[in-house]
Amino acid sequence: MNYQGNLLEITGVPGVADAATATAAAAAAMQGHSGLKVVGNYTGEWTASVAQQATSQWLASHPGVKVDGIIDEGAMGARPAAVPSRRRRPSRARR
Repeated sequence: MNYQGNLLEITGVPGVADAATATAAAAAAMQGHSGLKVVGNYTGEWTASVAQQATSQWLASHPGVKVDGIIDEGAMGARPAAVPSRRRRPSRARR
């Protein structure tokens, strides 16, 4: 991605300190990289099935939005959802 592109951000369990820490770390990692843009943000609750369903719903409701990568705070449910959507399979952003 070379610090350029649109990202989906899948957060952990709302209200849990570890989730807030992971979200803050992702934001800090993106600071200074103006070419990165979070185009969608939703909870995956650290569960692959929840993240997969939420990602499928997001992709279906935003058909014209290009997604280049996914910040997934532990669930790994987003990648399988990208395949049936017939979009290019996004790379997993690493922290």
